[in-house]
Amino acid sequence: MTFRYFAYGSNLWVPQMRSRCPSARPIGTGVLDGWRLVYDKPSTDGSSKVNIRPGRSETTQGVIYELSDDDRPALDAAEPRYAPIAVSVGNEDVVTY
Repeated sequence: MTFRYFAYGSNLWVPQMRSRCPSARPIGTGVLDGWRLVYDKPSTDGSSKVNIRPGRSETTQGVIYELSDDDRPALDAAEPRYAPIAVSVGNEDVVTY
């Protein structure tokens, strides 16, 4: 089985996604309506990481990947301080972090 993942930030880079999740296959781009991109996720190195927050009239652009369910644990491990959420991008039901 597979699932679809909406990526933003550093996960837009296909080589990084494939190093984390070998089955990752970009299937298109999309716009996540009602969410804004922010730099509010503190990192262990003192920098900030990209995050999304609800924003009624705002959007976040990204890439939709199709991944094998077998790669889900690796994706969760790569996003340890993010919680997966179900969202809709266009008419696609996807997960994002």
